[in-house]
Amino acid sequence: MHHTLRNYKPIPLLSRMAKTLERMVNKRFNWFLENLGILSNEAGFRRNRSTRQQVTKLNQHIMAALDKSKVLTAVSVDFSSANDSVWKENLILKLYKVGVTSNMLKWFESFIGERYCKVKYGHSYSHCKILRTGVPQGAVLSCTLFNIYVNDLIADLTSVNEIKCLMYADDLVLWSEASKYRATKNTENVLNKGIRQTRKLVL
Repeated sequence: MHHTLRNYKPIPLLSRMAKTLERMVNKRFNWFLENLGILSNEAGFRRNRSTRQQVTKLNQHIMAALDKSKVLTAVSVDFSSANDSVWKENLILKLYKVGVTSNMLKWFESFIGERYCKVKYGHSYSHCKILRTGVPQGAVLSCTLFNIYVNDLIADLTSVNEIKCLMYADDLVLWSEASKYRATKNTENVLNKGIRQTRKLVL
């Protein structure tokens, strides 16, 4: 497993001052998001939120479908390398749309902007390479920024007829209910629409 390059992630190396500033910004930014009710209920990495709540909700929907003698078909989606796949320009646009402007927006642009990485092997280093996508792996702010990036996903997905979904951080489940006689083909078409919509919104 350690021979597979995909298993290696870049780690941001920051000074203590930079880490302290990042934590301060993250705390204030989360206060802003929570007090204005900007974040979706599906967002992960928040106080008093857990995956158990989402599992319980899904179980309730399954039981309700059974009570109505319907078939519930679900698809689980896990975003591969979620933090690394964030489109930076789109993230900045979404930050602006939720009310982040002026110097604060410039600070976020700088935070996720021109980041470079290099590889150390033994006592040797590779050349620096700019990271064109993604938010910093392991950074405190990255979880909050990813929440913003996928914040509109649930509303857009549920606008597709007959689709319901739940999400926690980068884990998503889509499902559709139908009668036993039309379940297979109908749910397959509906869920395919949902998956295409997910790719369009996130990638």
